[in-house]
Amino acid sequence: MNYQAPLAKTVSPYLLWFMIHKSQTGVAVLDFQSRIAQGAEQDSWVSVLLTGLSMHLVVLLMFYVLKHANRGDLVSLHVQLFGRGLGTLLNGVFLLYLLLLVCYQLITYSQVIQALVFPDMGTWRIGLVFLLLFVYITSGGFRVITGTAFWFVLIPSLLIVTLFIPLQYADWRNFLPMFNHSLPEYAYSAAQSLPLYIGVELLLMYYPFIRNNDKAQKWAHIGVMHTYLLYFVFVVATFAYYNMGQLRHSVWPTLGMSKIIQFTFLDRFDYFYIFNWVFVITPPCCLILWSCTRILRFTTRMSGRVSLWATAAVVFVIVAVFHDMLAIDRLGAVVRYAGTSLLFGYIPLLAVCVFIANRFRKSVRDSEA
Repeated sequence: MNYQAPLAKTVSPYLLWFMIHKSQTGVAVLDFQSRIAQGAEQDSWVSVLLTGLSMHLVVLLMFYVLKHANRGDLVSLHVQLFGRGLGTLLNGVFLLYLLLLVCYQLITYSQVIQALVFPDMGTWRIGLVFLLLFVYITSGGFRVITGTAFWFVLIPSLLIVTLFIPLQYADWRNFLPMFNHSLPEYAYSAAQSLPLYIGVELLLMYYPFIRNNDKAQKWAHIGVMHTYLLYFVFVVATFAYYNMGQLRHSVWPTLGMSKIIQFTFLDRFDYFYIFNWVFVITPPCCLILWSCTRILRFTTRMSGRVSLWATAAVVFVIVAVFHDMLAIDRLGAVVRYAGTSLLFGYIPLLAVCVFIANRFRKSVRDSEA
């Protein structure tokens, strides 16, 4: 079965490319190079590509389980497989994960602005401004969020051209010697690159709103490929610009490269780079808020508008509370661990449960016949 929302609420299948890609990009692009280099060092690009390729399998499993959901999303599948009680509990856990994910995105980006642009402005004030923007876009519905994701993929893509300026100072010997690391070191870099792909699981919520969703799988794979090729470009540019010693002491390597870019009409290009990152984090944050709203509407009797503002209020409280660096680092560790466990642990387990349930139903029908 393939459940689909009313036609007026759906979007064209090719837009799944932009939804998948945009949901996987966020603040992690600013500093992931330092983390992955702790394992395989200059060979970490291999781990990034291998991890990206593994995401195709995750997408296949998600399409498999969603095709067997009564209403085409994760919240209905939980109730369908595990009953109302346990299914509601699992939906609550997924809701908590989404809340922490959007809070981490918002807190981290607020920290970047606070550290480099407005040091005297509180994190909660910066977070409130962007949270109101996210609520405004999310209140327009899924089609508005999709249109935002489409344009917010195209606009930041223009920044890729600016990577050629730091490459004028590249030292390609930084990649030597190649392939001289052990398997555990590659595995460590791969584990550090897994959080880069967190966000693709949002497909579990908006799948019914993709028109002809049973034929849209190729666009999801294109979106995944777009993501890991983009990360590969960033890794190559970063490793060519920094040596390993410099990279270990760089907090935000991507922003560090942008600081050397200067134009006659724009002296601090890194400011432009920082604020352009609004286009990067807005679509995934809006998708997360929209998904939280759907979960609340499914499990409670709250209306869409009330559930959206309730979700925003909880997010704002968490953003205002987390101002200690140690607490923020722990929040990031929890989000990365939960997202990785969801993608490579829970989704395969869910696919196994769906397979067993289908075989059981088939055996029951055969026995009755």
